[in-house]
Amino acid sequence: MRRTRAWFIVAAVLAFAATDMGLAPRGWAASTFKILHRFTGADGSGPVAGVALDDAGNLYGTTWYGGDLKCFKPLGCGVLFKFDVTANKLTVLHRFGVIAGDGQHPDSPVAFDSAGNLYGATYNGGARGEGSVFKFSTTGTLSLLASFGSSGFPPLGAIPDAAGNLYGSTIVGGGACGIGSSGCGMIFKLDQTGTVTELFHFDDGADGGEPFANVIRDAAGNLYGTAHYGGVAGCGTVYELDAQGNFTVLKTFNGTDGKLPSTGILTMDAAGNIYGAAGEGGNSNCAGGEGCGVIFKLTRESSGGWNYKVIHSFAGLPASGPPGGLVLDSAGNVYGTSGGGPGGELFRLSPQTDGSWDYQIIHRFGGSGGSGPNPNLVIDQSGNIYGMTQSCGADAGCSGVLYEITP
Repeated sequence: MRRTRAWFIVAAVLAFAATDMGLAPRGWAASTFKILHRFTGADGSGPVAGVALDDAGNLYGTTWYGGDLKCFKPLGCGVLFKFDVTANKLTVLHRFGVIAGDGQHPDSPVAFDSAGNLYGATYNGGARGEGSVFKFSTTGTLSLLASFGSSGFPPLGAIPDAAGNLYGSTIVGGGACGIGSSGCGMIFKLDQTGTVTELFHFDDGADGGEPFANVIRDAAGNLYGTAHYGGVAGCGTVYELDAQGNFTVLKTFNGTDGKLPSTGILTMDAAGNIYGAAGEGGNSNCAGGEGCGVIFKLTRESSGGWNYKVIHSFAGLPASGPPGGLVLDSAGNVYGTSGGGPGGELFRLSPQTDGSWDYQIIHRFGGSGGSGPNPNLVIDQSGNIYGMTQSCGADAGCSGVLYEITP
């Protein structure tokens, strides 16, 4: 049965009650964990995305619920917020659902343009009820840039280029495909006039189907992403859509080397290598042979091709669903989150001289420290890592936390 990204969002919160069924980790690493803010409802509730950093080191993000509790009673339709790290203060910038058609339930990372304007997307709402792309200007005004509907929905984010155009992907839409008339998702461009143009649509065949995470964009204007389904084996793909509109499958998952790419966006290093995660596949001794997920690296070769390598295969069931949303530090270490343990884990993968990768747990979530870490972390110039959790575990008065971890 096909599962939507919204299914993963709801299930992720519930699944963190599960226990870790895997093997013990190979090691632990010392770190400092700090809760920056606990969400309690009016200031937001149940964040499901990551955060973004501005040039001053302030954090921006969204929550799925909370805000105006008259919207989607009594839970709210979500907020856009700013957290001033220096002043240790959270400010709600916008409560979704207050302005008619502005969108409901933001669920993807926000992104800045060079002028400091902020862009994001909602899963529901907008003029057609199937999500929206919004802009929050440097003057503090939120405006609706586009509403999505039958041609493609919901948008999974919006990343700007230097000319002010935005790029993203949708889970469904883009024309008929192998699973029905609703379509299997598309990659779009949103120009400054508000026109949405389909750049490519998936057919659930060899190219993939139903992307669950937004695209990333390199300096040359090429777009990269994952499709959750499709591919030759039906296990998903990693793809490139270059600046000239040429679509290429970089990797087709076969199950043993990964399966069902996660809701976390891909990460690219300075050399153009790509890192990502798949929620199943890998270790055949895990999850009844299905595998519990992998972290992978795609290395750009001089010939123009790509070399795929699994750099970690999870041995324990990720109770929250797939890991993903990786970040890299200046030393080339890879950080991410997974669902291990009763409340989730933040891990580090360090490259070794023999070509292997050492896996260490940096922090284990649970209790009042928050449960269900979201994908899509960010890291500042000092190496501090920021993210959010979907819930607060045993803390009944809290519905998610914003945290800082210093490895």
